[in-house]
Amino acid sequence: MAEIAVQSPSTISWVIYKRYNNFDRLHKQLAKTTKLPTLPPKRFLQLMDPEFVKTRMSQLQEYMNLLLKLPDLVKNPVLIEFLKVPDSVK
Repeated sequence: MAEIAVQSPSTISWVIYKRYNNFDRLHKQLAKTTKLPTLPPKRFLQLMDPEFVKTRMSQLQEYMNLLLKLPDLVKNPVLIEFLKVPDSVK
């Protein structure tokens, strides 16, 4: 499970916990309407390798950072739900 740090433009921050499959599902939903950065690839054999887990979390954090730089996605309801955006930030 990946721990992803999220920060709003108003400097409110929170952490979400998601599995790779959650990111994959999000990517597929958003890709229907928007050109997206590449999602880190899925690998089955290295899941228990601590270095792989650390690298994957870093890649998923970077992926999320890139998504949040896309102006069309910032207010996308699918992304807002995925990020569990607090009402005070919406």
